[in-house]
Amino acid sequence: MTLSDLVSKKYLPVRVGISQVYAKNVLATTNRFSRFLGRPAKLADFTEFNVATYLTNYRQHWSARSTNNQRQILFSLWQEAADLAETSAKLRELPRPRRIKKLKEDTERPRCWRKGQMRKLVAYLKTLDGEICGIPASTWWLSLILSIHWTSSRISSMMAVQSADYDGLGLLVRKQKNHRPQWHRLPRSCRRLIEATNPNSREMLWPCPWCMRTLWDKFREIVEAVGLPSKKGRRKLFHKLRRGTITYCAKADPVVAQKVAGHKDFSTTLNSYIDETVVRQKSAIDVLYDPLKPPRPKRKPDRPASSNEHLLYESRKPAFRIFG
Repeated sequence: MTLSDLVSKKYLPVRVGISQVYAKNVLATTNRFSRFLGRPAKLADFTEFNVATYLTNYRQHWSARSTNNQRQILFSLWQEAADLAETSAKLRELPRPRRIKKLKEDTERPRCWRKGQMRKLVAYLKTLDGEICGIPASTWWLSLILSIHWTSSRISSMMAVQSADYDGLGLLVRKQKNHRPQWHRLPRSCRRLIEATNPNSREMLWPCPWCMRTLWDKFREIVEAVGLPSKKGRRKLFHKLRRGTITYCAKADPVVAQKVAGHKDFSTTLNSYIDETVVRQKSAIDVLYDPLKPPRPKRKPDRPASSNEHLLYESRKPAFRIFG
């Protein structure tokens, strides 16, 4: 029995009340595990070596949280396969998942670059000399960084954008984590930078002579030269641009932030992208009373107006005098 048969015929049908998002994640993990093996995954492929090497390879491209989600799904399928093997005479007994430990996740709250820091970065990029694939380095970097700023796209998605995806008004970003292409409108200032590179003369909108690791190293040199705060790690660089866009969108409207981020659940946007130092959330200090403060003196109730009070008011009006 293949892993896909187990998921579609045994695992998902008996899970009452699971969300569609989780069901899609299970199917996606099954397909991804099969692609890693180079063939349709079978139940006998549930070994510690296969699962551990798959998770190690996955961690090279994604965060610890995403890797732990993959681990949880695979362990659930592995447990289901082991239970099925015990009750079926046709299947060989499978070992239970044991020694693959959960990765330590980054508990640091998301942080982004502020407006002043972004202006410093843009000012520095304007001073860059040289060329990148025949394009002035300053224009290449400015158009790329500002496009990420206006679209909140990931760097891998932007580097896959072709010149044909730019229509003069915006960008069509085809490579997305959720596999749904998204069109983003760009302001005139950003469009002028892209058009200054003569995009119709090449296939890729941002041709790059480096691999992705070298691109990260180049951008880190720029960030450190500007003096912007950035910790070690790939997700601390280009991803800060994405977090900044989503954070300032959330400051105006959380619905816009979730749409720009492309998340189905706002909790993902809130916990992983929104900088709480920029978008202040309500806390206990905003709603609770302070026991140390003395109580406010009670106001005396206003005297109820009598039914004849309007007559008293009329009698106090000054009389009109007619001068002839």
